[in-house]
Amino acid sequence: MSRAVEQGIPPELVAKAVLRAVESQKPQLRYRVGTDAKWLPRLRSVAPWNLYASGVRRRFAVDALG
Repeated sequence: MSRAVEQGIPPELVAKAVLRAVESQKPQLRYRVGTDAKWLPRLRSVAPWNLYASGVRRRFAVDALG
């Protein structure tokens, strides 16, 4: 997880998303920022849960936290 944080989304992109939300007449509930936030939901919609969950654990090295 720390690797994902270190290589995470640039603060400027997050700031732009926050600004879009603040300036919007009809703000959305969620704003996707970064490539993971864009492709992970699409992958979830087509992949079986076990495969998806395994990939997310691998991507964020969750199993290595123990």
